[in-house]
Amino acid sequence: MEYFNVILSVIAYVENRVKSGVHSWELDKLTGFSLPHVREVFARGTGIPLAKYVQLRKISHAAFEIAYTDKSLMDIALNYGYESYDTFTRAFKRITGITPRVFRKEGHSMGRIKLSAGTYGPGFIGDPISREESIMDISRIQGSCILHGVPKVDYQSGECTPFTSCLKACLNYLGQEISYAYLLAASGASFRLRWNTTCRDGGNVDFV
Repeated sequence: MEYFNVILSVIAYVENRVKSGVHSWELDKLTGFSLPHVREVFARGTGIPLAKYVQLRKISHAAFEIAYTDKSLMDIALNYGYESYDTFTRAFKRITGITPRVFRKEGHSMGRIKLSAGTYGPGFIGDPISREESIMDISRIQGSCILHGVPKVDYQSGECTPFTSCLKACLNYLGQEISYAYLLAASGASFRLRWNTTCRDGGNVDFV
């Protein structure tokens, strides 16, 4: 039986539920298999137990926030479901070998890794689950620069300018969490409201 799609579905599900929590009954519904069977298939296909994978993804996301935000370590711990800072510290150290405080103090950086076909996320280069060591792969052809692995642009709530959304996606891929609103102003795209004050006119906005 082909279980490739099951593994892809679990990886995508976990990535989208890192903060809110992974629930067994949702995995049952998602895959059509019992949780014990899903665990067996996932471990056999990826080489890592499902519970350990979930922990790895939580710590990877938390480490990304430690590296690139000013949030307190306690707030980050609570956001990822850890009941106390001590519990978070022990889990973090098991994965990284150092404490969250040292990780931030020493200025460690994070990369974007490919988790599965079409699914990317923050991670430590060389994560056991990653399908490649790093997606920081750049090709230069006749003066052009191609970043391999940048996720497709998804117009989220409030994002309606292609150039700004693409720029945000590339910067996020490179590990810089810069907001859409900031890039809208910094790129000059926000001036389109000066061209047509009656509505958000997209005309010529991407030629700024």
